[in-house]
Amino acid sequence: QAWRDSPLGADPKAWQYAKRATDMAYELSHLVGQGRMGQAMDRVGETRQLALHAYWAAFPSRVPEIRGVWGYPTATPNWDTAMEKLARANFNVVFPYVCSGGVAYYRSGVLPFSSRADRDLLAEAAAAAQRHGVQLHPRILALEALFADQQVKTELRKAGRLMVSSKGQSGDWLCPNDPRNREQLLKTVREILQRYPVQGVQLDYYRFDSTDTCLCGRCRAAFQKSLGRTVTRWPEEVLKGPLREQFLGWRQEVLTELLREVRAEVQAVKPGALLSVACFPDWDRHPRGFGQDPVRWAEEGLVDFLCPMNYTSDQNKFKALVGTQVQRLKGKTALAAGIGAFADGCRLETPQELADQITTARAQGAAGYVVFTYNQRFADEFLPWIRLGLTSQESPLEWRR
Repeated sequence: QAWRDSPLGADPKAWQYAKRATDMAYELSHLVGQGRMGQAMDRVGETRQLALHAYWAAFPSRVPEIRGVWGYPTATPNWDTAMEKLARANFNVVFPYVCSGGVAYYRSGVLPFSSRADRDLLAEAAAAAQRHGVQLHPRILALEALFADQQVKTELRKAGRLMVSSKGQSGDWLCPNDPRNREQLLKTVREILQRYPVQGVQLDYYRFDSTDTCLCGRCRAAFQKSLGRTVTRWPEEVLKGPLREQFLGWRQEVLTELLREVRAEVQAVKPGALLSVACFPDWDRHPRGFGQDPVRWAEEGLVDFLCPMNYTSDQNKFKALVGTQVQRLKGKTALAAGIGAFADGCRLETPQELADQITTARAQGAAGYVVFTYNQRFADEFLPWIRLGLTSQESPLEWRR
């Protein structure tokens, strides 16, 4: 009766597990009382598992909700198995990275095909997603030539297509003011939407790589044009001088204008396809430093939802980040809180930590969450518990405004 009167008893599955665990606990007590310790010990593990199932089944599910995972070009052991497990757990969208600004893991007519791939990995993911009813939103590492062959990076550098730092050096990041890079991104979006059965695309690495880029000649000319005058002390005036704030604001405008073009491309090529951006989480500090402007993107209707990468194991910090993000967006677009279960510098060691962040995201008003990243441990150790309660109900990829 105590179980039935508790919040746990509100869920039939939770009640059933709890009732069986309670019955077995009485049986264990009886066996111990009879001195039958061996038989009692044989049943301890099963009793514990039933109690755990009761606990996890008691977590409420929420519908509608964005339930996503970020992923790599391939999945372990393969995309079909991964999609089947995600579908069984009622996750509804996967964001595998399929290309960067210098390489593709699919047969692209725009980007060089990866020397590390021997087949079209996007085609495999898309086919598996279709079979299991999971949406696929390929992730484009938009302004980074990450994972490209060294020869490709060298060619980009020689062509003057990479961002330039205050020291006159260039790394692997593509200058967003270069028309060749802008056209490449638009063509990449276009070919993915046209050639593959996907329901959206996501931009990642959509930013300037640091606070002191890009200082190439093209960016200097464009910034001076926006000012209507020549900057005599370049780059000192824009790095630490009186034009610093204007320069940072101009960089935000550069990325916003390019996002407008991407949005128009998506709508023209596949009306109804969704566009999202994986962005930095600290909206007080990061936007100006890296050129992102997520609140403005939401206000202009340039994205269908945002995925800030709230990678922290500190539950209070996670709560503060999500709460601030939801407040800043004011319902202009949806927020799918990024959770760093297996991110660089952040690890959630137990399913309980993941459950806590999912519950917090819901309580703060997020429309859902995206977990980084799908791997074997997530599939084997986290999903089986999460699906018992938190995602026990099927949900379309929708959200309440």
